[in-house]
Order: sequence, then C-alpha cells, then structure tokens
Amino acid sequence: MPLLKDHLIEENIGLVRMAIKRYRGFGVEDEDLMQIGSVGLIKAARDYDAEKKVQFSTYAVAKIIGEIKTYLRDNGSIKVSRKYKEDKLKIDRATRALSQKLGREPKLSELSAECGLSPEEILTATEATQATLSLDLPPEEGGITPGTPSIEDETLDRVVVGEMLATLSPAERRLMVLRYFLDQTQSVTAAELGMSQVAVSRLEKKILNQLREKYRPK
Repeated sequence: MPLLKDHLIEENIGLVRMAIKRYRGFGVEDEDLMQIGSVGLIKAARDYDAEKKVQFSTYAVAKIIGEIKTYLRDNGSIKVSRKYKEDKLKIDRATRALSQKLGREPKLSELSAECGLSPEEILTATEATQATLSLDLPPEEGGITPGTPSIEDETLDRVVVGEMLATLSPAERRLMVLRYFLDQTQSVTAAELGMSQVAVSRLEKKILNQLREKYRPK
C-alpha cells in the first residue's frame, strides 16, 4: 500500500505545479507554495479511497488547493481590493435580479446597464475575486471545497482556466471569463464577442485542449 501511495504522489506532482501558478502574487515564494501544495498531495494520497470511483486527480486538486488556500488565509495573504469586492456584489445582485426577470442568464451588456459598471469593470472584478470566491462555493455550484472529492470535470477546467488567463490573448481571455466565470452560454458569448456560436465553440475547445495538454500531470 505505501508503494501505491508513493506512486500516486510521483505521478501527480504536476497537479501541485498547476495549482501554485494560480496563487502567485500573494507574497509567498513558489518554493514555499510547492511545499504547501505537496502536503495537500500527500494527504490526498493518504486518504484516497479508490472504491468511491472518484479519479485521484480530481480528489487531489481539492486537497492541494485547500492546503494552499488555508495557508494563505491563515497568513493573511489573500487580499482583494474593496472596490472589486463591492463590484462583485453588485454583479451578483444584478445577475440574480435579471435572471429572475428575464428567465435566462443576462447578457454582459444587460448586466452592465443593471449594475452601472462597464463590461470591462465586470470582467475585471469577476476575475479578481474568482480566486477566493469560487473556492468558497459548494461543488454543486462550481466551487472547490477542500477535502471534498465530489468535483466534476468542469471544475477542473475552471482551475486550469483561472490560472492561465493572464497568458491568453485578449479575445481568448474574454471568451473564457464569459463562459466559465460569468456562466454565459455559447450563444450569448458569441453575441458579446461578435462571433458565430460555432466559432466560439471551436475556440473554446481549442483553448481547453491546449491548457489540458500543457498542464497534464507528467
């Protein structure tokens, strides 16, 4: 059994490297983040139960991020400006109100008019708060709860997308924020970007495939 757990750690160390990129800029060195994330990976290997039919990588991501996030919180490293927090509250309220009124997810332009923020401000506030807010949501709402293995593949996509936004082109970045952080449909995203729905679908798949390949655990 110890050999199996060692194998899980060795085969999935890439998940730690993937996770720490998301938390750069919080005043903690990469080497320290790597050590903290590795503790989460070790705990995941120790506690993993294959009989629950949850992929180890899915389970481990929650443990790794949970360990890093706990450390950052305890050390006061996660800070989001008050403006972004206030803007995100406006966005969330406007989203709920418009969704109830319209019977569908509101478009970015509709959100902008409702909450009095420009589309750029909405995207910026959503991205800035995503690192902390999404992890506080229960898994069924698209978040990651430390130690909880019931996370869908889409949540793993969100983890990868969140950490890689800065490396994407402006058009790619806006597409992924609209799709994954503002939960817009492909048709709404296409209208916002002036693209066809087919083009959005193809570009989204291309980006996700590139990110998965780049960050596939070695």
